[in-house]
Amino acid sequence: MNRIGTSQIWNIVCALLLVTVADTTAAARLYQWTDERGNVTYQDHPPPENVLDYGEARLVPPPLPAKSSSEPVIAITLYTVKDCEACDLARAFLVEKGLSFSELDPEAAQTVAVQMIERFGAAEVPMQVIGNEVVKGHNPLWVESAIKKQVPADAVESAPAEKESSSTP
Repeated sequence: MNRIGTSQIWNIVCALLLVTVADTTAAARLYQWTDERGNVTYQDHPPPENVLDYGEARLVPPPLPAKSSSEPVIAITLYTVKDCEACDLARAFLVEKGLSFSELDPEAAQTVAVQMIERFGAAEVPMQVIGNEVVKGHNPLWVESAIKKQVPADAVESAPAEKESSSTP
């Protein structure tokens, strides 16, 4: 019996993963054409050979709802530095939730670092200040909890994203 080595198993796993990804990207194409009766058809495969005029349909996500004046505004400050994976995850999480926030870099402005140490006891990143709640590190559950503490139960939980950048408080 042949014994399969670790590198061979790794090669097989990579090949299977590549085939899976390639297959899903091919399935993501959507074709649009109009038949002889004027019906518009959308399918995940090219049209029949007798259809000469067709194209790829482009799916556009719906626009974000407009921010109403009745939605609560939550003051969120995100402290980050460059080349920080946890900082990138924290930023992406706030953007994904559609929350407005300001972003400060304690490495870029020493006054920010000093203020962090005076106010929070350390200049750790990422750090999210959500209203009066402080979340050190990237922990989506803690961030969600801090957001819920700032928003009344009957209010909307998120607003469209508007990222502000600043190097001063």
